[in-house]
Amino acid sequence: MAARKGDNDISGQVGFSWDKKNFYILVKVTDDVQYQPYRSSAIWAGDSLQIGFIASCGKKSDYFEIGFASDKNGNVERAFWHVPRLLADDADKLQSLLRKIKVAVKREGNKTIYELAIPNNSKFLPKLVAGSSIRIAIVVNDNDGAGRKGYLHWASGISSGKNANKYGKLIFIPPQ
Repeated sequence: MAARKGDNDISGQVGFSWDKKNFYILVKVTDDVQYQPYRSSAIWAGDSLQIGFIASCGKKSDYFEIGFASDKNGNVERAFWHVPRLLADDADKLQSLLRKIKVAVKREGNKTIYELAIPNNSKFLPKLVAGSSIRIAIVVNDNDGAGRKGYLHWASGISSGKNANKYGKLIFIPPQ
């Protein structure tokens, strides 16, 4: 990201956890300016979070790409960009799946904190057990009000062209 002015401009951390009920993702972003005027599938152009999952670890064409953003009033916007072919024609089912994900987006000073709980019985994930794995990619988009400056990513399957072959592998160890 050529326009990045250091860690206070844009930086982040990501953490994962799971239990029998949910897969949890925590993303903490330091961002000097929060800017998100966009809605629906256009949220990627503002400050936002995009997550790609391979729904079945053996089928790289069967992946989801979903996203979340918070506007200046704290309302959370949800979006999807790619879904497995079996769900592509069922917008109601897709919206229902997105609503089942518990999402909190908080802005505290120059920090934006995304907390997600994705149900284990959702179509987004295979059944999670110790030793199982998923393929995943995460992107944090940055826009300070003059257009999208760039992004940070964990695995490059979203940011460097939509390519689920570039998703990282996350292996589930027993919960502590």
